[in-house]
Amino acid sequence: MRQVPLGWWTQHTATPPAELRRWADGTDWTDALLRGWREVLLAAPDEAWCEALLDAWPKAWPEADRGALLALLPLARRERHWQRGVGADTLAALLPQVFAACPAGETLSAPFSATLAATMCEAVDRGTLQQDWTLRSLLPDAACLLHTSALPALRDLPRAADESPGLADAMRTLAQTVELRLALDTLSSSSHATTP
Repeated sequence: MRQVPLGWWTQHTATPPAELRRWADGTDWTDALLRGWREVLLAAPDEAWCEALLDAWPKAWPEADRGALLALLPLARRERHWQRGVGADTLAALLPQVFAACPAGETLSAPFSATLAATMCEAVDRGTLQQDWTLRSLLPDAACLLHTSALPALRDLPRAADESPGLADAMRTLAQTVELRLALDTLSSSSHATTP
């Protein structure tokens, strides 16, 4: 399987990747086919094959592998997949995927950033961060990826009177990250405005 280029499958069967993916589910070799296709795909990226595997992700496969395939897609197509999984209850599982698939220095689109920021606010409003230590540790990193237009939504988040020291620290770090990014954006905008 690892030696067969993905193009061979589509050319010799005259079948697009999404249909081949569905066909594989009806064979005795489902796991071997999917693992082989995934390994070939990671070595020689192909957007249509990425979409086919991501659209019907096997439950037994690790989420880290999904992040590796998502990283092969352009940002707009990655965001389409992430959009399906955005929710206050799924944010802790989604954010590591986003981090893994975004190269250093990349910023999410303004619309998807607004969706993520709203979901982060919802998690704070619901009190999710009180018990979800994983999510609270991810929020400052998420603020680093958001488009700056979405950052004001994360200013002045509600704080609980009985928040733990860990939660207070996470909220402080998130607020500092937001303010720093907004200040850097202002400096960058003003330096571009004054450049002749």
